[in-house]
Amino acid sequence: MARSYSLLLSRPALLALLLLLAFRPPTPALAQGEELRWERLDVEITVLPSGDFWVQETHVIRFISGDRDYLIFEIPANRLTSISDVQAWEDGEPCITQREYGQYEERCEVSVRYDQGIGLGEYEEVYRIHLLLPTPRPRALYTYEIRYLVHGGLRYYEGGDQLWWKAVRTDRLAPVLASQVTVRLPEGASAEKAAAYSAYATVSGIGTNAVVFEAQEVLDRDQELEVRAQFPHGVVAGTAPTWQQLQEAKPFINLASGTLGGLTALGGLLGVLWLWQRRRRRLAALAIDYRTEPPSDMPPGMAAALVDEEWDRKRVVATLLDLARRGYLRIEERVAPDLVWTDHILHRTGKPEDDLLPYERMVLSRAVGQKGTCPVDDLGVDGYRFYVTKVEREVYSPLVRDGYFRISPATVRTIYNVLGFTLLVLGLTGGPTAYIILEVAAKESIGGVVWPFVGLGVVAIAFFLAVDYVWVKSRRGEEEAAPWLAFQRYLEGELIGGDFAQFEAYLPYAVAFGTYPTEWARRFPHLVEVPALDWYTFSWKGGKGRSTGAPEGLPPLKSLSQARRVSELEAFAQELDSFLESALFALRPWLRRRWGSPIH
Repeated sequence: MARSYSLLLSRPALLALLLLLAFRPPTPALAQGEELRWERLDVEITVLPSGDFWVQETHVIRFISGDRDYLIFEIPANRLTSISDVQAWEDGEPCITQREYGQYEERCEVSVRYDQGIGLGEYEEVYRIHLLLPTPRPRALYTYEIRYLVHGGLRYYEGGDQLWWKAVRTDRLAPVLASQVTVRLPEGASAEKAAAYSAYATVSGIGTNAVVFEAQEVLDRDQELEVRAQFPHGVVAGTAPTWQQLQEAKPFINLASGTLGGLTALGGLLGVLWLWQRRRRRLAALAIDYRTEPPSDMPPGMAAALVDEEWDRKRVVATLLDLARRGYLRIEERVAPDLVWTDHILHRTGKPEDDLLPYERMVLSRAVGQKGTCPVDDLGVDGYRFYVTKVEREVYSPLVRDGYFRISPATVRTIYNVLGFTLLVLGLTGGPTAYIILEVAAKESIGGVVWPFVGLGVVAIAFFLAVDYVWVKSRRGEEEAAPWLAFQRYLEGELIGGDFAQFEAYLPYAVAFGTYPTEWARRFPHLVEVPALDWYTFSWKGGKGRSTGAPEGLPPLKSLSQARRVSELEAFAQELDSFLESALFALRPWLRRRWGSPIH
């Protein structure tokens, strides 16, 4: 009978035990590989009349693996000026701040390190408090207290000063099971408003000088708890720190920077458009329909440079052809026994150079050298740089001296390129520099500061584009260029009459103005046979002959307009331009399409 009574008594007890197990708060399971866990994290913040405030953190940590011998607590510093007076305790025993050499104490050691991280994302500025444990802690419960003084952490507003603080941060290795944050205001201050962020927490004590925030959920590793308490302005000393002032100015900085950058970029593009329109109007004002002969004895390269203010490889080829036609050069074409057109050689004649312009002497001297002869293939890349840069200055010098240009177009292009390069470098380096400087000062990313420098980059590109549209000619230069432009239109005409003497005399001008020999030949459809050229010869099996005659086995030169191959003069022009192809090998297919197929 007694046995049955004991069983009846145990059944209600068993039922009560089951109910307790069913309704008790759940305890998070230990994660696999978890080393420790925060059983509790309480924070007490005490605001001082000076505007600084003490923060005391109490961490109740359970060590699980027994392998950890250090703890690190990270305090974000992007919303404060500095921290000081860092202290720490382990289970009520103070941690030492410096360990003397040769001594060892069974106590933890505390140290503080300040780190900055500057990137294109969120600015990182952090104080790291290191607790070095003398030995790995066994599996047990420990309490660590950390106390430090925060300077420049309050926010000051006319409507009320505010304390914002991330009491529970995400610098943890494990969740926090429970947390309470207490904010104590100085004497005479009471909390007007209070709120918690990023985690659900109850708030009590509004209207008093002690506000308590109680977390109502487990805080995961990547979850924080930030608290805010507002109290009347003027109770504590201090003014808004620099980071707060720049943070408040951030929207205006972004707006002003974006507007300035947009206006700068728009101004650069409008400037290029204005230069283009101005050049187009000036060229239209020079319009004369046709002129069937050169207006003066100005050499072809210089005449073309006067019209479009450029000096390039076409003018070099035209100058060499003109020098050959005038008797200063002889062009020899070497022909292989298998009829493959292989090479061209430049030979200096004995004609004096007294009537040549300085730039013509430079081209002639560079072409034949001291030996008086030079294969076209030997001109090379250095030859291209010489012809296009050094000779260019000598081409424009007499034009500037005679008042056709106010300043050398080469100088203007150099100025524009230097300014463009300078602005481009400033745009590429100034934006990141300003971004970093303001980020360090404001302790926050202000991306809008880069827009003015982006605008400078657009202006730099505009300078590079504007080089092609700058009008340098004076009024006298425009008057001199007008008939040459009319002669250029004549050379570009579809049907041009005349004999071979006209063909030969105008050929350098046609090349200088951009017409290549085969295209030029098609403008003389009535020419069937071409007389011998004194300045153009070829070598054949060790012998020599004229361009219109050939030893047995070599076909005579047919009509230039009807020839199935490109003309000999075009072959020479193409080989002469090979130094440009060497310099710009990647553009070889484009150049071949432009110049025509090489001779085979």
